[in-house]
Amino acid sequence: MPWPTLIGFTLGVAVMLGLKWFGGEHDAPEAGRDTRGLVTAMGVDVVLDGALIGLSFAAGEKQGLLLTVGLILELFFLGVSCSTSLRGGGKTGLRVVGTAAVLGFMLLVGATAGAVALNSVTPAYIDAMLAFGVAALLYLVTEELLVEAHEEKETPIQTAMFFLGFILLFMIDMLV
Repeated sequence: MPWPTLIGFTLGVAVMLGLKWFGGEHDAPEAGRDTRGLVTAMGVDVVLDGALIGLSFAAGEKQGLLLTVGLILELFFLGVSCSTSLRGGGKTGLRVVGTAAVLGFMLLVGATAGAVALNSVTPAYIDAMLAFGVAALLYLVTEELLVEAHEEKETPIQTAMFFLGFILLFMIDMLV
């Protein structure tokens, strides 16, 4: 469904850019980098991953198990990245463990919400939610986990243009 997909994806990009802006990373110095935006983005990703797990178990036990196994690897590397960023930002070991525990709890919350809520809504809402999740995941990968790949600081306009190009190609593929 093109319109729910476009709306969900656009909202996903807007929320992630808003989290970056309000997380304080727009003016944080590079040395003592503020990790709030990164952790918040990871939280959104973890909740969405949980919702996808819950939705897949609602579709069937085999589908849920396959998706869960697939997401284990992603979440492992996400956790490693999160802990490395937090330690690099000067956070204590206790803070790193606490953050990991909160993210794990958020996965359970997302899975519960996915199994309960997404099982009873129309396909348009599911398409919009999945598109929101794709945008959040793309944001996390391109703007947070691959920070080292950026030679120069990018503006929010440049980031938004990346997502605009992605959704335009995706919409063309859906409409053709």
